[in-house]
Amino acid sequence: MFDYSGYKILSGLTAGLLLAATVTANSAENYYLLDSKGNPIMTAALGKCVKTQTPNNPSKLFEICGDVIDKDKDGIPNKDDKCPNNTPEEIVKGVYQNGPKKGCPKDSDKDGVPDYRDDCPNTPLGAKVDEKGCQIKLKKKSLEVLRLKSDVITLSGDVTFAFAKFELTVQAHTMLAALVVQLKLNLIKTLEIVGHTDSVGKKSSNKKLSERRAKVVADYLIALGIPPEKVSFRGDGESKPIAKNRTKMGRAQNRRVEIKIVRFPK
Repeated sequence: MFDYSGYKILSGLTAGLLLAATVTANSAENYYLLDSKGNPIMTAALGKCVKTQTPNNPSKLFEICGDVIDKDKDGIPNKDDKCPNNTPEEIVKGVYQNGPKKGCPKDSDKDGVPDYRDDCPNTPLGAKVDEKGCQIKLKKKSLEVLRLKSDVITLSGDVTFAFAKFELTVQAHTMLAALVVQLKLNLIKTLEIVGHTDSVGKKSSNKKLSERRAKVVADYLIALGIPPEKVSFRGDGESKPIAKNRTKMGRAQNRRVEIKIVRFPK
């Protein structure tokens, strides 16, 4: 009579080894062979990352190998995320899923204060708010800041934006809201938004900054209710100064955004 006990033990050991090999192979799927600088080695023929069963130390993901990296874990891959370094606090109220602010903290009422630190999330569009996002009542004097004495409104760059930035300040929100209150849209053909800078820095950088600032103003006017077809924007960089760039005061005057009101012929 044949004794199967030894066969059963051997079969069990073989099956266990095969299972272990399978687990090892599967767990190695995200390990890549790295060069001395810690970068994945690519195959010359197919341009794919070379896989290995040896874990990387520390374990890393690589976009070049097809891994999806989401550094701040907000659901938006780094390659598409305009704000890839959000903190957990900043994403707790959600982030934009699409558009130019994809991956950035939401600002549902568009008051300049993101939802995660906005104590008044339903502020009326264009209202002046404090640092907590709650509405500040405007005095009559505030609404006269942009009294329409001319068809060209000049916004000082130092008041409208932080230095070298293109995000609107709270004061700029107030000024633009006051402007919209005074406009009679049925008499206006277009609003031409033109950004200008001083001569500090590279011409190409100044051109780009002036265009971004003009676009931000245009976008905010549209958000306040101006029909998009009535709004155009461009950036002239440092090409059209209104004062000398040799002085601090002159440079401050040159940093500006102009809103030209083009009316229908009478």
